[in-house]
Amino acid sequence: MKIELNQLIELYNSGKHENLEVACQEFLNAHRQHAYAWHLAAANAVQLGRFEQGLERVQMAIKLQPQEISFYNTLGSIYRQMGRMQEACRCYKQALELDPNSVECLYNFANFYRDSGEFRRAVELYQNALNVNVQFHAARINLANLYRHLCDSVSAEREFRSLIELGAESVEVVFGLGQSLSDQGEYEEAEGYFRRVVQALPEDPNAVFYLANVLWAQGKISEAEGYHRQSVARMPKFHQAWNNLGNDLRDQGEQQQALACYRKAIELHPSYMQAHSNLLFELNCMLTDGAVLLEEHHRWDEMHAKPLLQQLKFDNERSAGRRLRIGYVSSDFCNHSVAYFIEGVLKHHDAEKFEISCYSNLLKPDDRTAVIRSFVHNWREIGHLSDDAAAQLIRSDQIDILVDLSGHTANHRLLVFARKPAPVQVTYLGYPATTGMQAMDYRITDLIADPACSDAFHSEILIRLDRCFIAFTPYGHAPDVSALPVDEAGFIRFVSFNHMAKIGPDVVKLWSRVLHAVPDSRLMVKHFSFKDEGVRDHLLKLFADQGIASERIEIFTWAHSCEEHLGYYRQADIALDSFPYNGTTTTCEALWMGVPVVTLEGRLHAGRVGSTLMSRVGLERLITADEDAYINIVGDLATDLARLRAIRATLRERMAESELCDSAGLTAVLEGEYREMWRRWLESEKK
Repeated sequence: MKIELNQLIELYNSGKHENLEVACQEFLNAHRQHAYAWHLAAANAVQLGRFEQGLERVQMAIKLQPQEISFYNTLGSIYRQMGRMQEACRCYKQALELDPNSVECLYNFANFYRDSGEFRRAVELYQNALNVNVQFHAARINLANLYRHLCDSVSAEREFRSLIELGAESVEVVFGLGQSLSDQGEYEEAEGYFRRVVQALPEDPNAVFYLANVLWAQGKISEAEGYHRQSVARMPKFHQAWNNLGNDLRDQGEQQQALACYRKAIELHPSYMQAHSNLLFELNCMLTDGAVLLEEHHRWDEMHAKPLLQQLKFDNERSAGRRLRIGYVSSDFCNHSVAYFIEGVLKHHDAEKFEISCYSNLLKPDDRTAVIRSFVHNWREIGHLSDDAAAQLIRSDQIDILVDLSGHTANHRLLVFARKPAPVQVTYLGYPATTGMQAMDYRITDLIADPACSDAFHSEILIRLDRCFIAFTPYGHAPDVSALPVDEAGFIRFVSFNHMAKIGPDVVKLWSRVLHAVPDSRLMVKHFSFKDEGVRDHLLKLFADQGIASERIEIFTWAHSCEEHLGYYRQADIALDSFPYNGTTTTCEALWMGVPVVTLEGRLHAGRVGSTLMSRVGLERLITADEDAYINIVGDLATDLARLRAIRATLRERMAESELCDSAGLTAVLEGEYREMWRRWLESEKK
């Protein structure tokens, strides 16, 4: 029976590669000079995993017909699959020399550059292919996904929308558009696209996972929890879903369940660094044993950071008195709690003696970002950079002292510090405990927040300032302090706007005792997760279990502005601090609005920040380490309205004049400590 070429093509398209192999050999025995048959036989050999054989066959095709572009394209693809990248690159160039507008060659060459990490060249070639053929949907999908990889979510969104407009809508395209919108913080619109994906693929664990993520970002915590549970039920080893389920539970105050989820994620994927950091953050909300906390932080270092430590020689000029280069690394150079404390420091640095660089891991800047940026000499965006690339950038900037402002909080870049890109590395401000890292040299604190016994709980050397270790920059348009609310309301209203992760069972029990001790009093709470009715009901049940009626708990959700947020304090008489993880920004805000804070002092930094803050404004009498005394202090304050009025009338002025708002003084002290750190490093180099 005579075999025709079109029959061979039908066998290839139907996936009958073993049958095609036999047929190809028979056809080529009769047609040794048929270049296209050799080319088809080469492609079939590749499908069978016989790359060397495919290579020989396509080279025969090129020998027979050296001007055929598709042959070079196939040869390049075979070389690429064999890992012979230089030869693949040469083949694609030869093909494009024959026809610069060959979309298949442009597409494959773009894929080659993408896989080689030369992303900008890949983008250019995908765009060239689309200029030739706007309907080349595979190229546009790859281009859109590459833009996402490059953190250019705006361009990714544009390409995915173009695919839909061109009639190429698919689950993949809708999913990619949802991801691009989510990357930009457009969670509500992204939710709509992810719901369409879930409707199309109801059993896909990834589909429900991404839907859950954007629900969580909107404060729809209960629904997010439900979808994350579906995701792990369908894929029990889905470690990212276990981690995010932990976040759902954390934001509902379910501390033990959150820990269990983080531990599950780490068990499934031991190198999953972010889950391990989330675990550490949650432990700060629960533990009072510093040795146990340090051990867990050391475990994080051993698993994730220490293997990356590089002992490289630094080229920084060895001079003690020269202008020092200080670098600050953060994801929070925006309208975030950290900004209230670092803005004043950056503003008051001595520009003649210190050159300041900020390494921003922020992907969505805001108006506050522009203000912060105006205070520094150099601004580097590292959100799109790998840890290696960010470390190399810092090293090339010859930073002398690199300061971490995040610790183990969300979106930190501790693995940049793990590579030791600067001679001296410091952690400060954003996290209430050790990083556990061998690569981190110092941690800045003060004598109250970290007394002498705290050294044993840190891998870093503690630098204890003889003043408050932070300084608060009040919001410029804060509302005026109101008259004492109880005078009009007729009852005491307590307030706590701390994160739900800090409001564990013990906190609820103590606050319930306070409410029982002060008749008719109420408690105001506020957190973004209270947008969710299920979270609100859960909190009310926790208090109901302690005998507190729901009408005594006043729940507020996310405010639309700082003015609105601070305005809630005008309704509050006394603030209750959380424990064992105190508030910091929330405490400063309350004080600025004239509201005194009663704090329960703990053993570790997280539980002693309230003490250092209250001490700076002369309210030491509102600090105690005993729960019964806590209740007595609150009760006495609630019945001494004259004292409350006096505190409220003078607290903002007292705070403004204290070191708690003295950013200039703090910066001068920090600069002195930086200079001393540098001197010590120079001495160590001589040894």
